[in-house]
Amino acid sequence: MNSDEAGAIAAAVELFHANGHRRIALLAGVNIGYSNWKRREQFQLAIDRRPELTGFLYEFYAGTEFVELTPRIRADKVTALLLPHEGFDLHLLRHLEKAALHVPRDISVIAWENPQLSKHTLPPLTTFCQNYPRMADEGIRLLENLLQLSERQPRNILIPYLFLKRQSVAPAS
Repeated sequence: MNSDEAGAIAAAVELFHANGHRRIALLAGVNIGYSNWKRREQFQLAIDRRPELTGFLYEFYAGTEFVELTPRIRADKVTALLLPHEGFDLHLLRHLEKAALHVPRDISVIAWENPQLSKHTLPPLTTFCQNYPRMADEGIRLLENLLQLSERQPRNILIPYLFLKRQSVAPAS
């Protein structure tokens, strides 16, 4: 059982597109595992589905200072940024603010949910959140089916992310 990474990435790109954004970036960690690799792949697929979009990939390593990222965002004229790593949101938002890139006026942001942080940032971040209650329900149902022998083949179940629309996405200026 997995959260639907592809669906979340596609929904983020579509929301940006619906708000007039055409230059969209993904902040992607280097060597952070399978999910990170999958998110990069799905981001590129979502961008490729819309020829009018230009996608940018900004890579970082654990411990990276994001001060060097803001000049690249400006130079690339990026208006929307996808942050799929919960722990880096506040750090990056601070650097955007220092560079006078205001969310959402200058750049729209969608992040992965950090429950202790996302709704408390200024502005509150639009996020994707894993649907743990549904994952638990599906896990129990699968276990019951296995115990009753009504299901014998393993299968992968994709659970859609919850999309929490807050105030960090606005129409492109």
